[in-house]
Amino acid sequence: MIDALSASAIGIPVRDRDELGRGAEAPGNVLLPARATGLPKPSVANASQIVALHRSARTERAGRLSGSNLELALAGIDVVPGRG
Repeated sequence: MIDALSASAIGIPVRDRDELGRGAEAPGNVLLPARATGLPKPSVANASQIVALHRSARTERAGRLSGSNLELALAGIDVVPGRG
């Protein structure tokens, strides 16, 4: 069981802020400036759509979150079920 867990990762989808429109402001979503992620456009971490992934499914890194933005994204997960 431990081997199966270590092969898994939790993913928070990140989408282009402009594609989401007004949905970008939904509870649990975290607005991420392009400078903060290294992505070409402002983005949104969509904490309401977290997914479990097998680590082998990862391909390449598109950007990176700072510790403070990661904390915001993780806090967004608590907001979705009404805990935050």
